Amino acid sequence: MKINALLLACLTIFLFISCTSADKAVIESKETELIENEKTEIIIPEIAPVVEKRSEDSELQKGMAAEKEPIISDADKEYARSVTTLVGTISKDDFVEDKKDIMKTIEELNEIIKKQDYEAWLKYVSPASKQYWNNPKNLAAVASRLPVKGIKIRSMKDYFLYVFIPARQNSKVEEIRYVSPTITKAVEPKEDEDLIFYIFEKSSSGDWLLKLDTI
Repeated sequence: MKINALLLACLTIFLFISCTSADKAVIESKETELIENEKTEIIIPEIAPVVEKRSEDSELQKGMAAEKEPIISDADKEYARSVTTLVGTISKDDFVEDKKDIMKTIEELNEIIKKQDYEAWLKYVSPASKQYWNNPKNLAAVASRLPVKGIKIRSMKDYFLYVFIPARQNSKVEEIRYVSPTITKAVEPKEDEDLIFYIFEKSSSGDWLLKLDTI
């Protein structure tokens, strides 16, 4: 009888321990699952949208656009200044050739001015200008406009010595400006203006002759 009671007690204890262990295992399993779920939520980050900086992209595009713009040479800029509205009428080759001839003529005129060689100068003057400045009325009119009073202009030689030469001393002609395909101005370019020292007219023979100012 005592043996049966002892066995029953041992069986009861065993069952209690087994149930307790099972409950503990279930609880631990659930806790582990919760922890793992919590860990999973922590590990997976939230993916943020990509943000593009428009300002940087804009600067890059500006840089690329600037690189695509053609580089204009100084020679092309001068050509554009010289022909202005006559683009298409005067080619670059014609411009280069005309400027070369005109600058050569100016060099020759500079030597004539230094020597005050009137007879040599006359060869560079257009027929129309010779006719105009051989008129006594025009000579008298220009004499009245001279900054130095009392100078008499009675001949075209006087015009050469007292009007033409003083107006062109220390000139630095560097460029030309077309008025038409046959008339050009020889100028010293400044920042926002041109100083005109000569006007040339192309003759039927192709020579550039002086077209003297009129009153």
